[in-house]
Amino acid sequence: MRGRGWVVFLSFLLLVYSAYFIFMSSHVVEGRRYFVLFDDAMISMTYAKTLSEGCGLVWYCGAPKVEGITNLGWTLYMALWHMLPIPPERLPLVIQITGAFTLLGVFLMVYGISKELWGRRELAVLSAVTALLYFPLVYWSLLGMEVGILSFLLLILVYTRLRGKYVNISYPAVAAGILIRQDFLIPVIGVVLVDLLMRRYRKGFLTLGVALAVLGAITVFRLFYYGDLLPNTYYLKVYGVPLWIRLGRGIFSFLLFILYHPVHAFLLFLSPIALKLERRGELLYILSPLLLYVLYNVYVGADAWEKHLGNRFIATVIPLVAVLSIPLLYRFVGRWSWAIVPVLPAAIPLYEVAALVVYKGKPPYYVESGGLPFHVFRRHIYFINPRSEYHISEHKRKVCQAVYIDRFTPKDIKVGVVWAGITPYFAYGRTYIDMLGKSDRHIARLKVNLRKPWHFRPGHNKYDYVYSLENLKPDLLTRLILVLTEREKSEMVKIVNALYDRCEVSCESGERFEVFVRKDRDFEIERFCSR
Repeated sequence: MRGRGWVVFLSFLLLVYSAYFIFMSSHVVEGRRYFVLFDDAMISMTYAKTLSEGCGLVWYCGAPKVEGITNLGWTLYMALWHMLPIPPERLPLVIQITGAFTLLGVFLMVYGISKELWGRRELAVLSAVTALLYFPLVYWSLLGMEVGILSFLLLILVYTRLRGKYVNISYPAVAAGILIRQDFLIPVIGVVLVDLLMRRYRKGFLTLGVALAVLGAITVFRLFYYGDLLPNTYYLKVYGVPLWIRLGRGIFSFLLFILYHPVHAFLLFLSPIALKLERRGELLYILSPLLLYVLYNVYVGADAWEKHLGNRFIATVIPLVAVLSIPLLYRFVGRWSWAIVPVLPAAIPLYEVAALVVYKGKPPYYVESGGLPFHVFRRHIYFINPRSEYHISEHKRKVCQAVYIDRFTPKDIKVGVVWAGITPYFAYGRTYIDMLGKSDRHIARLKVNLRKPWHFRPGHNKYDYVYSLENLKPDLLTRLILVLTEREKSEMVKIVNALYDRCEVSCESGERFEVFVRKDRDFEIERFCSR
């Protein structure tokens, strides 16, 4: 099979796998199949639904104007689909299909860039396959996060620079990337710096001008609509967090990337060597945005999910890693490349199969008994069995919870949530209280709460349970805050026991969950709690 034949075949295989992943990440609850995105993406879906109903770009109808999202353009895209008569349990499927096609775009762009650089179709195919064998890139893209589309837009920007053609396409790509997520400015700056170094001043300044114009327009909108200069999530994740804690967490996160993804980490370290060996200035268009994004990841304290899934920032630039490193590896192994080079990406799923057999497709949340190899590779079992991943399996419980809240509670209650996406979306129409502050100004501007400095998880260390429980008085709590010191936990339990009754619910599908019902609330909860 020739190069183009392999591209067509692998593209088809990617779409088939995407369909399999999407189906496996859906759940049947009370006789209906629900497609579900990652909880943070479901927060954006809730904002999109509220906007489509004419209530503004807020968390729920009647909510205060707080920008609890960092992906304005992606949320607006979601809102367009909410204007169509599609049932809520099917709308996430549309976003997942979008994610599948962004992955296809990433695959084709990596192939195109690699072929343009190295002139060998087999290396281009191998680079594209290696990029897509990084599970976090697949996971985040197919569960509704903007990782796939940002990676695709970044690859467009790089491709136009390497080809020297189609440069006009790069400007809409830059505008779209900034609109979707403002920190897309970081890799754009990387490309602009190379433009200036290569004395391509017109391209560089035009690109920077487009990026700053879109960023300025978003800032003006935010200032007039929300009354804030920066997103609420910036205050939540950065404000009140000492720089040394963020840098320490960022470095720790990068070490986890090396430990948990050794193959792709090895390829990342190979990437700068390509520039020295090849002595081709155009490679800077790949290396510069890649390194800047990795440094930015360290600066902000990285992501919150490295131990479970993988970093969203690094996942965005992994395709650039594959473009640089696979051809370089080919040079290192020389005449043995026909046997050795394909083994590297293939080695990623080989251990997964063995681990799948040992753990029967259901690895524990943290693997202790299997030793370091299983601890490192346990997440890659998710390629084969996505439902064994913690969040995907937990989604069914959260959907069940939302269905029962929607069915058995009145619309005028206030619900306190920690997972702030799935329940507000599928039990829409109620007032919600965000216990972790994504859509709460007061909590977002607190100083970070930490048991130990290395326990910092961006967006998950700020809370004020006295304010949330005693001042805002939610009628129903879907979950208690868990990231607490022993003293804080004891104090919170006292407040909860004084104000709430614990209620356990069983779904018809067999899932069980608990809620806490305020004692002085007069709605009938017996039917709900006896389920």
